[in-house]
Amino acid sequence: MTRLLLVSVSHPSRSLMDIVIMDSAFVSALSVLGGSLVGALTSLASTWLTQQHQDRREMLGKQIEDREKLYADFISEASRAVVDSLAHSLERIDGLIPLYALFGRIRLSSSETVVTSAEKVITEIIAEYFRPKTVAAKVPELVFTARGHRWADPLADFSHVCREELRTLAASGNFARGEKRALTKKKAS
Repeated sequence: MTRLLLVSVSHPSRSLMDIVIMDSAFVSALSVLGGSLVGALTSLASTWLTQQHQDRREMLGKQIEDREKLYADFISEASRAVVDSLAHSLERIDGLIPLYALFGRIRLSSSETVVTSAEKVITEIIAEYFRPKTVAAKVPELVFTARGHRWADPLADFSHVCREELRTLAASGNFARGEKRALTKKKAS
């Protein structure tokens, strides 16, 4: 049996001759415990990192889903207002409240590019309410051709900008980076 000799010099009252004898089985047991501790800590760290990544991906998926719904709701409400503005004058401003409320939500969560595009949609709708009205029979022709004699689909640009932002966000894996990339790309062009 092999014995290991350790000299203890940490205590001032002990001399260099105080020798502690350790058995090799004891050293092996300490090695096993140390290895197990390292293995357990590695496993714990790996599990924690995996869970963090999974939580982040789930949160990103939920946020993208929420934005898709917000953009779809805005497009639905704006479409109703666009068609109404082609045939009618603005008689009651409260008809635009749902559209304005959706615009406020877009300002809270979307990039500047999307906010600017949504603002253009609302501006065009309000301007159309104050223009001379088209005969009601021509409204479907204007809407479906998307390029009438004086009217262009104000939602086309908004839809494109939203689609690009959602693609960028999904590809980036991180909202802050995704919005920064979208803004950088827009400024560069």
